[in-house]
Amino acid sequence: MTAREGYNPPVEKAVVVLSEAKGVMSLTDKAPDRKCWEVNESCPMRGQPRSGASCPAYRKGYSCWEFDWKAFVEALPAEKWDYWKAILEQCEPCACYKIRSLDLKQRIDAVRGLKAE
Repeated sequence: MTAREGYNPPVEKAVVVLSEAKGVMSLTDKAPDRKCWEVNESCPMRGQPRSGASCPAYRKGYSCWEFDWKAFVEALPAEKWDYWKAILEQCEPCACYKIRSLDLKQRIDAVRGLKAE
């Protein structure tokens, strides 16, 4: 069945198939161990010293998709939760979110679900 007949394959699968057919590799295929600040060319953490960095993931040497955002936010006083929720809401346009959307969406959703008692 073709797209004209009403079949539309999932975009992610179509991109993978097309990429494989053309021999094109994604950023994560080329360098699976690259950190988020290496993938995202506009990351404000690039080139900054880790100690004292404003990003807790960068400070600890983790990519944003590896970092346990929920545990980090839960450990903070509840009045700081909204700040970090707002920070994480800015992730979607980032190149890292595009290549690691499942990982990041789960982590961000876990933070979104936090309720101060």
